[in-house]
Amino acid sequence: MKRFKYYIYTAVAALSIIGCSEEELVKYPTQLEIIAEIPQTRTAYTTEGSITKVEWVEGDNIGLFTKNLNNTQLQANNAGSSVSFSPINDITLEEGDSVFAYYPYSFYTNNSEDNPLIQNTQQYIEAGLANLDFMFASGQVVNNKVELKFQHTLSFIRFKLPTEYITPKAEMENTGFVIKSRYQGKNYPVSAYLIYDSPGGKIKTARSNERIYYTFPENYKDSTEVTCMVSMLPQPEGAKIEFYRYDMYGGDDFLFEKSAPEGGLQAGHIYNLTFDSDNIEYYTELDRSALIAFYNSTNGDEWINNTNWCSDKPLNEWYGISTNCTGTVRDITLEYNNLTGTIPPEIGNLTYLRQINVGGNRLTGSIPSEIGKLKHLERAIFNVNELSGRLPVELAECDKLHTFDILGNKITGSIPVEYAEMFNRDNFDFGCVNNTLSKAELSLFRAPFPPTAVWLGVPSRKLRLICSVSWRLTR
Repeated sequence: MKRFKYYIYTAVAALSIIGCSEEELVKYPTQLEIIAEIPQTRTAYTTEGSITKVEWVEGDNIGLFTKNLNNTQLQANNAGSSVSFSPINDITLEEGDSVFAYYPYSFYTNNSEDNPLIQNTQQYIEAGLANLDFMFASGQVVNNKVELKFQHTLSFIRFKLPTEYITPKAEMENTGFVIKSRYQGKNYPVSAYLIYDSPGGKIKTARSNERIYYTFPENYKDSTEVTCMVSMLPQPEGAKIEFYRYDMYGGDDFLFEKSAPEGGLQAGHIYNLTFDSDNIEYYTELDRSALIAFYNSTNGDEWINNTNWCSDKPLNEWYGISTNCTGTVRDITLEYNNLTGTIPPEIGNLTYLRQINVGGNRLTGSIPSEIGKLKHLERAIFNVNELSGRLPVELAECDKLHTFDILGNKITGSIPVEYAEMFNRDNFDFGCVNNTLSKAELSLFRAPFPPTAVWLGVPSRKLRLICSVSWRLTR
């Protein structure tokens, strides 16, 4: 969290629309003032300490809605912090009319879910902050005048990323990264389709999304690093902001993560992230040490295939190891490779491990409690070994886990009640045949319960189990 630096700013704005009609009709918006901190990509600016005061430039456009007007375009007549705006076409506003204004103006919106005021799911490095920002204001016509205070809806993160980490796996026109967020063990929305809720007088999320796709052009490789500015929904304090490289193979190649600082990511604020290459090197070396400990603890010299293990070659050249684009370990795939001995506690040091598959070996001992440190773990396959002892309670802390297979071992005891939330995840797979486990507490499962264990058959709607006959669950 220390490397996720709080950058600054508060956004305040006032819009005055003054008319000149004797019939209480407003013809022209005349003054718009906004004080905010955003980079020069949008407008002229002056810096005072840590705050940048942004001024409108001539030609800036806002959109206006009333009960009789649908997305009317207004344009700045001049530059400055307080400027007059005029409609592109004549407009008529009556005394008492409610007015909603937004920036930046979009010709295509009709304030619906299909054509929202803004959607920030797809973003492009060429866009600039002007096209990533979204501000709105509302008010009423009073004495031929409307006063509106603009508010920011989105927060912003800015960072520099070495291009070597986003180079695609194959030649293609574009590449980029995916941004996700997790809070209290669950996915948290980062982007949305925003519309104006006129009855409530506020911005409404028509549809939220748990991803942002940020795209680079083909010529991004001409430089060694790129500066990225991303807009996203405000995030709560402690939320984990995750970055993944994406290309034609999908967006599952982990880059890095940061924690939202004290107070969270607030609307109208810019936050500087530091991508620390030294930190990546630290985790890579930590992974190397953990793999060597795993090799020694499972009698690696006797493996069927141990090519390049414990060598100075990159980890992705070690047999059965796949890495993220930063070089940290992503997958361990060593099934049916004559592994014996025990799983060492150092397994918990593989910080960004997504999958471990060591099925079909002769591993003994218990599954170490340190497995609970693997916050990115999605699949844990330990089937057909000789593992014993009780299930580690700490496994419940792996909030991304969706597959846990201990089929064909000698594990005893009851299933920890701490597994309840894990079992209640949609399509969670739990293989447990041929162990000596106590009958499951039905309260661990969310109704409707699946019928008999059918993991290798038709999947159930919520939870799939392979279990002993005595575990037959009923609806």
